[in-house]
Amino acid sequence: MTANRWYLCADASMASDVARALMVHDAETEVICVPSAQGLRKALLGECPGLASALVGEGCEGMDPINLAAAVAADAHAAQVVLACSGPSGSLRSRAARAGVGLVVDLQGHTPPVPPETGLNQRAGGCRPAGPSTAGAGERGDVAAVEVRPGAGAAAKASCEALPSLDDLDEPDGIAGDLPAKGNGRPAEGATRPQTGATDLSPAAMTRPPKGRHAPMLAFVSGRGGVGKTAIVATSALLAASWGMRVAVVDLDLAFGNLFGVLGMSAPADLSPLSGAVAGAAQTEAIVRCGRKVCEKVALWGPCEHAELAETVQPHAATLLSVLSARYDLVLVDTSTTWGDAIAQAVQTCDRLVIVGDQRAGAVSSLARAGNLAVRLGVARTRIMRLMNRCDPRHRDEGFLARADVGLECARNLRVVDGGDEVAELLSAGLAQELSALECDFTDSLATALAQMLSELGCLPDDPRAARALEGRRRLSRGLFGRGREAS
Repeated sequence: MTANRWYLCADASMASDVARALMVHDAETEVICVPSAQGLRKALLGECPGLASALVGEGCEGMDPINLAAAVAADAHAAQVVLACSGPSGSLRSRAARAGVGLVVDLQGHTPPVPPETGLNQRAGGCRPAGPSTAGAGERGDVAAVEVRPGAGAAAKASCEALPSLDDLDEPDGIAGDLPAKGNGRPAEGATRPQTGATDLSPAAMTRPPKGRHAPMLAFVSGRGGVGKTAIVATSALLAASWGMRVAVVDLDLAFGNLFGVLGMSAPADLSPLSGAVAGAAQTEAIVRCGRKVCEKVALWGPCEHAELAETVQPHAATLLSVLSARYDLVLVDTSTTWGDAIAQAVQTCDRLVIVGDQRAGAVSSLARAGNLAVRLGVARTRIMRLMNRCDPRHRDEGFLARADVGLECARNLRVVDGGDEVAELLSAGLAQELSALECDFTDSLATALAQMLSELGCLPDDPRAARALEGRRRLSRGLFGRGREAS
């Protein structure tokens, strides 16, 4: 699936053709014309990462199209970035690929119409990726193929003028200029939303969560280091995304977390700007801007770029998680072994607390300490799950599980099979996306565990891969897992 909100920065005739094609092939698509380069970047930075896409074409104001497309890709908020130009050279395509632009459209080519029933994921002739595909890159590079016809004339221009643009919306005058400094004024809360096809881009509207929405939140904790929490969180996020869920991942190991590296990112999605944010709309807007897109359906928050600022961000953890829960389909939280205020807030607010352990010496006592602390923080035992990582599928460990039951008799047990050196090597190289696409004991057993958690919460996606993962749990429960209550 693709994002259903597109921002177009191009001349009137081209934007009109693209807008019509997008809206014909997906009636729920919102298309917004943005005349200037800075206006486009500001609008996308006001969106949660991965929930809107951008198309940059000839005629955008303030910047060369290739430079604007590269800047939007570097901002890491757009789900997809498309560059449309006439007769793109090989060097331009190569430059776009290096900048992270997902698709280059040749306006001189002839793109056949895409049948409505194929949706927006169908790639048509005349559109091709900006660069060579790699394993696991499908969700990062594949974007909607749209019918683009250059020079549509006066009728096209008139059609485009009827589309909503940034100037038509209730927004302070400076929206198309430079990015605002802290303290800019905001429109009144009572501003009305524009009609069909338009979107209110005021900061207050961009940060206002939908009423009544609450995505499930899974927090992964442990009583000791080295048990594989980060590997499980990263792979679980990508598995859920492959099932069609939009996933927000939060690294609350604020000082030394490395989840961004496992996910293949060169730098963290720095949370330190939250330390100076005032509670309210400004704080929510700061949270939205801190996120960075990992792939089409996964976005990351955290840790702090500078470890010494971790303490200043801790009080904002609950608000951060609440904002993300209102905008995504699933929130996954990675933590450190030291439970500070931020982790305590995540433990208390999550829907399922997953205590990760292994079977090394001292594992039982570390599980017990983590479970006892969670109970003292007010977490009901029925919300706690214990996930045993790096299990040997041929080993029956009833005695170990019986010892680990003490004090947490109501907690459910999950197992993830040891993936061996291959899993460790892929994660160390930042290739979690490639790992999640592999069929191996580690990913299969983790998919089964994730499907069980989502099924218990009543939010298992209606996707055949998710259903197969849940069915795999049932098969394993009769043989490998042994104990019936592990699969209940």
